[in-house]
Amino acid sequence: MKRAIAAVAAVLALAGLTIAGPAQADPAQAATAAPAAPAASSNGPVGWDTYRHLDRLDEVPQGVQTKQFSSFDRTGGNGDFSRCLRTTSDGSCVLAETDGAGEIDSIWQTRDSGNVTASGNLTVVLDGKTVLHAPFQDIVDGKLGAPFVYPVVANADQSSGGVYIIAPMPYRSSMLVYTDHDPIYYHVTYRTFPSAAGVDTFDPNDKATDVIATLKASGTQDPKPAQPGARTESATFTLAPGKSKDLATGYGPGAVSALRVQIPQLVEPQPLQYVTDDGRAFGANGYSQFTVRIDPANTGVRLTRRLAAQIGHQQATILVDGQPVAEWAPLPAAPGCRWLDQSVDLPAAATAGKSSITVRNQFVSSDPRLQRVHVLGRLDRRWPAGAHRHRRPGPEAPGRRGRARVRHRRADLAR
Repeated sequence: MKRAIAAVAAVLALAGLTIAGPAQADPAQAATAAPAAPAASSNGPVGWDTYRHLDRLDEVPQGVQTKQFSSFDRTGGNGDFSRCLRTTSDGSCVLAETDGAGEIDSIWQTRDSGNVTASGNLTVVLDGKTVLHAPFQDIVDGKLGAPFVYPVVANADQSSGGVYIIAPMPYRSSMLVYTDHDPIYYHVTYRTFPSAAGVDTFDPNDKATDVIATLKASGTQDPKPAQPGARTESATFTLAPGKSKDLATGYGPGAVSALRVQIPQLVEPQPLQYVTDDGRAFGANGYSQFTVRIDPANTGVRLTRRLAAQIGHQQATILVDGQPVAEWAPLPAAPGCRWLDQSVDLPAAATAGKSSITVRNQFVSSDPRLQRVHVLGRLDRRWPAGAHRHRRPGPEAPGRRGRARVRHRRADLAR
């Protein structure tokens, strides 16, 4: 049966579309036998072959399971930090430990706004052999060299604020991962195999330069290996709204292995603008501040803050346009690391007739947590149902002074 691959667009013109798939002969011309698929191991691709054979990403080998150790709160609360699996006699924090065959696929950690120096050394022991032992920060900075270079490893500047290692590290009988000190937030993602057949213990001397080159070319070329008999078709065209166009045709069974589209009208977005919170919220005269638009016809404004309630007696003075008008009253500590909402009404004298106000939370206590603030304007003595949120980043862990790199944003509220 003849197959057609079509593209549909509502408005935009498309150009430079490439489709790759196995070539198939017209059945009217000749019938050819399909090539036999390569035999798959019972565990699927293992080690660096995981990246060398991304064409097998959709395989789900029987008996293989993906699991994770992490710093999640065992009580069900929000305290997802400082949860070592166990602590050794010398004070090391065990992050992951298991027996049997498997593979470490990812190690992630963050603390102190992504600076993991205080975690000390990261040690990985596979099948009784230490395959990695070095300062965690040096590893993710790429100082050990291949295979532990970007993008197989990344520091906080190269990722989203945490650090990671995605070198696949297989083992035949046992796995142990630990750090010198509590890493605060972490996870270790790994797979377990039904057998050790075809599994070789990870060798850090294998530089895997081909895999690194493929990962570095991400987004610019197909990372999957070339398929025998595959063909590529390209076309440049304009597509009217609501119309469709056949881009390629084929006969018999086959698969589309890659699809690339260029839309000339799209432009690259501007780089994100970052600001740095250098710890002003801590210590004497610490504060957080935001500006919000309000309806001038308001008869008062209500602020609702969300706070980490396990820290008691959080107190702050609320200033509107530089004038103190209200206070966040201190509350007793609540167990279980839960979130709590607290509201305070700002007097109409400070808000009525204004189209915007600047709200400053001048902290009285030493460690307040304004994780989120909702702003509601009251009109005709009624509170509306909607609100705009202003988020303020908190520190990486309770009791720690840190630096938080966040996207700059301005809170707005319109009736």
